[in-house]
Amino acid sequence: MLNTKKIKSGVYFHSFVDKKFKFNRISVNFVVKMDSKEVSQNAILSFLLRKRCQQYPNMLDLGKKLQQLYGANLFSGCKKVGDNQIITFGISALDDELSLNGESISKQVAKLLDCIIFDPVIESGKFVNEDVDIEKQNLVELVESEYNDKKQYAMNQALYCLFDGEGYGCNKYGDVDSIRKVENSQLIEAYKKILESAEVHIMFVGRENYRDCFDVFKNRFDSINRNNVYISQNEKYVKLGELKKKVEYDQVLQSKLVLGFASSKKYNSKLDDVIMIMTAILGGTPMSKLFVNVREKLSLCYYCSARYDLSKGLIWIESGVENKNVERAKTAILEQFEEIKNGNFSDEDLEKVIIFFENGLKSTFDSPGGIENYYLLQLCGNNVKSISDRIDNIKRIKKQDIIEVANLYSLVMDYVVTSEV
Repeated sequence: MLNTKKIKSGVYFHSFVDKKFKFNRISVNFVVKMDSKEVSQNAILSFLLRKRCQQYPNMLDLGKKLQQLYGANLFSGCKKVGDNQIITFGISALDDELSLNGESISKQVAKLLDCIIFDPVIESGKFVNEDVDIEKQNLVELVESEYNDKKQYAMNQALYCLFDGEGYGCNKYGDVDSIRKVENSQLIEAYKKILESAEVHIMFVGRENYRDCFDVFKNRFDSINRNNVYISQNEKYVKLGELKKKVEYDQVLQSKLVLGFASSKKYNSKLDDVIMIMTAILGGTPMSKLFVNVREKLSLCYYCSARYDLSKGLIWIESGVENKNVERAKTAILEQFEEIKNGNFSDEDLEKVIIFFENGLKSTFDSPGGIENYYLLQLCGNNVKSISDRIDNIKRIKKQDIIEVANLYSLVMDYVVTSEV
């Protein structure tokens, strides 16, 4: 189980101890609202701060310190979890018990991470201009590269269309124009806002030596005035209004089809696991209906898969299709969804998927990163369940449960990128 201690308003320290790990993973995760006006600033900060700090004012010195800590790995980045953006900074390093002469690595790692986050190099009230310019350009190139990955591009565009470019519909990095317009002074203000008002989840996953880590960050946050603290939340999307459709034309050899489905009414979060299993029967495994029928039997697509976005309650089906087969593939996909709604699947199909997910959840324990990610995503929705509880819930799912949740869903987004005929 995850052990949680509250440090102060909106700041929580979570530890998950397992003696089998040789490394400890420590991360500080700042959770803010997905906002189209601020998302690019936060994304730049997630990469900017890891370049230097006051104690190690250049990348060479910082790199040397990480090597001295038995090759510790510094990581950072940002991601979108429903209505929230998470800015993460962390270090993975060898546990104290395995160091030479009993050296205290954990405390040094915690202090280094603390310095990187809270003591950046600021000159004349600004970050280093060269660093800002480099990270802005890197982020621009990263966003532009998604255009070349048409599968990712199609998914991004479908989200943008459904949510009108707001909140959950934003790219986690923002768009190119927004990134280029970010000023150094804006980054300073965004940085201060994150420290003072973001919801903070400090995660420790490793052997046992988390107490030094707790003390370091408790002392730091005790010195920070916190106000207007954000409370993470994820509101399930409920179908409203008419179906949204968009066809975009581009020079593609393979069309990309994205179909989004939403529930017609609000439902209890206890149904999340049922919907996840239903989605897997539909298109989440190599034995799913979409894979077996649409891809293999009908040969209508190169790939066809379904996934459940737990944070927003949406089901997304993605497919790569020959340009001439888009409509046929769409019809076949919708027919397979109707098959689920009508109960045309066997108890054996359900049992196989349950075993598939049981093994997948158990594999979460295999790495500190997997455990951290599993719990962090749930913490943002204020609905934390242990892996063992999830497995118990999944094993109790019956065929009728699958049929009932399938009938809650209908098409809300129909997006295609294809070549002009």
